[in-house]
Amino acid sequence: MTLGAGILHDSEYFRVERLPFGSIVKVTRLPRTFETAAEVDVACRPVQLALDREGRANLAILLDSRLAIGKNDPQSEQAFARHRREMIVGFRRVAVVVQTPAGLLQLRRLVASDGTEAFAQVFIDESEAIAYLMSHDARK
Repeated sequence: MTLGAGILHDSEYFRVERLPFGSIVKVTRLPRTFETAAEVDVACRPVQLALDREGRANLAILLDSRLAIGKNDPQSEQAFARHRREMIVGFRRVAVVVQTPAGLLQLRRLVASDGTEAFAQVFIDESEAIAYLMSHDARK
């Protein structure tokens, strides 16, 4: 697969790209759903490697889940929990963008259960999320 400028990883599940402004890497969850926990592991591994290669410590991360077809059953949440936490570990700022108010509530619940609410913020508006990432170091 040929990656375009700024694209760090592209699959049927995720796109990872370095945004052309600020020090932000964006992970977009695409519409293809996971059928098994094994699919989650296989799809998330290259995302984690791409994020590691970029160097997390000096970057902020924008997780865009607006295209994802949500599943909130306990099995799906459990299969993705470890990967969700690993995707944000080490970044100086974290913003998650969701599509709906219900998604906002669900992600806030998941962030709280992960213990990452101190530095991971959830938004419906992408421009607000980017402004947060560019202007506010949540770990200070």
